[in-house]
Amino acid sequence: MLRVTGFPVAISVLLAPMAARLKERHPRLSVRIAEAEVTRSFDLLFEGAVDLAVVESTPANPPLSDSRFDQQPLLDDPFDLVVPAGHPLAGPGRIDLAEAAREPWIVPVADSPAGRMCWPRAARPASPRTSSTTPATGTSPPSSSPTASASP
Repeated sequence: MLRVTGFPVAISVLLAPMAARLKERHPRLSVRIAEAEVTRSFDLLFEGAVDLAVVESTPANPPLSDSRFDQQPLLDDPFDLVVPAGHPLAGPGRIDLAEAAREPWIVPVADSPAGRMCWPRAARPASPRTSSTTPATGTSPPSSSPTASASP
């Protein structure tokens, strides 16, 4: 049995298709997928309750050098800045986070999983002007990279 955990998007985009392909190639293999937040995923690995976790890269994760895990970046998931045509930040090229932080933002609640992804602790401006009253997500600052971690 292969026991895996991940956050909701990782389950739907990566883990469920992986489980289906593994089942086709190895019909006797059972794959159990469970949803878990990043911190809980590492706890489950420590406890031996899962064999593999797909997590988002956060400042709270154990460092890549932590010998208890083999952590491998899976993909780079860049975010887009969306502004009206003619806005001073509109146009080609990359935008510096400090420059964008001076603008009003529509982002998820800071303490939600999506909010932590949009506002990693190391990159949070001192007092961004944000609104979390709408379900739309107009802007998001830096990239986050999902990481696969497995107990050795």
